[in-house]
Amino acid sequence: MKKVYSLFTFAVLIIFSSCGFDVKNDTNAESAKFERSELYGQWNNTSEKAGSKNGVINKINLKDDLTAEIQLIDADSVRNVSGSWEINNGKKLGSKFFNVSSDSGITLVFDRDDSHREMLVIGVEEGNKNNNKILVSDGDVFEKE
Repeated sequence: MKKVYSLFTFAVLIIFSSCGFDVKNDTNAESAKFERSELYGQWNNTSEKAGSKNGVINKINLKDDLTAEIQLIDADSVRNVSGSWEINNGKKLGSKFFNVSSDSGITLVFDRDDSHREMLVIGVEEGNKNNNKILVSDGDVFEKE
């Protein structure tokens, strides 16, 4: 009986180790075509929850050299951190077994503090006003200043 149990456990491990997980990002549903130059500049968080939670991104300044200045609002302070950004062109983020596909949008990478690096996948969508673009991520909406 122990041999059957061991063989069964071994077979299950082999089956699960050969599986790969692929998670699709839902920002592709309403994603917009955009030029890199349209993303440069200051983006302000306009979502209602922006002022209600700690650690929220209040502003993002995307620069043409692919660097970014991010303004964070914590419980007791407002601080600016530096980061980088890039355009996702069908890029897969993550490891071999678990990754996120993003066909449209940008990836923003910054260090929240000395021990917490954050990677944020942001979708680019058509806005309601004059066909302006908006950035959308995790319930936050950013409009260009």
